[in-house]
Amino acid sequence: MRWMIPAAFCGLAVLTLTPRPAAAAAEAVAVVPKVVAPGKPITLKWYFTGTKVLLSGGRFGKGALVTGRTAVTDNPARTTRYTFDVWYKPAASAADQNTAAGKLVHVQYVATAQVEVPMSMPGLTSYHDPHGWQVSYPTGWKRDNVTTPDEGSDGLVYFQKEDDAVERLVVAIIPTSTLTPDDILKKVKADVFSRYEAADVGEASASTHADVPAEIVTFTGKDPSHPETKTQSLVLLFVRDGRAYIVSARTEASRFN
Repeated sequence: MRWMIPAAFCGLAVLTLTPRPAAAAAEAVAVVPKVVAPGKPITLKWYFTGTKVLLSGGRFGKGALVTGRTAVTDNPARTTRYTFDVWYKPAASAADQNTAAGKLVHVQYVATAQVEVPMSMPGLTSYHDPHGWQVSYPTGWKRDNVTTPDEGSDGLVYFQKEDDAVERLVVAIIPTSTLTPDDILKKVKADVFSRYEAADVGEASASTHADVPAEIVTFTGKDPSHPETKTQSLVLLFVRDGRAYIVSARTEASRFN
């Protein structure tokens, strides 16, 4: 399958998959509430202390010190993965030479705030795919399922007002047993620079979608089909249950939100 990075209307579409059970584990971090609409507040609460506690993800970017605190708030616009890097000095032990030397121990905790657009949101239509995923898109847009010649490919699904529209949403699904989100991101970037003029790809951010690690990246450029229009695209990519998902949304750069 060609690694196509088509298009869309970024603020309204959300792709979800059939839930699968998660492994039970004691939570060191609580996200309250666990699922919110875009931009709604969540509270992160944690139940540990440390000599140094660094929180990254969401509004905290690549890292903000939260040592001595036990809760913070954020307003994630999309599903966001938060990481706590904790350094602490363990209890003294005669058998522990690191403790005797005063060395700090480093541990890491991860929590995810799930952000979902309600499927019943006014102005949206839901599409349920036979492969087990669903997506909401603006009512009035048409859907085109495109079969690709590549063996084993699940093809492409386009959502747009008309053929080759500037503003559109595309879902690409590729069976795989080896690709990681980072692998897909590299291929996506290569495809962007080969297909768009004056392309500029932003820095990818780690996230979580459908209970698995994901990458989100935006890019601008000019599609040769619309050489006078600068567009901006949002791309979500992840691998789950033997399939790579690439969800791409594009609109005019001046309208991107």
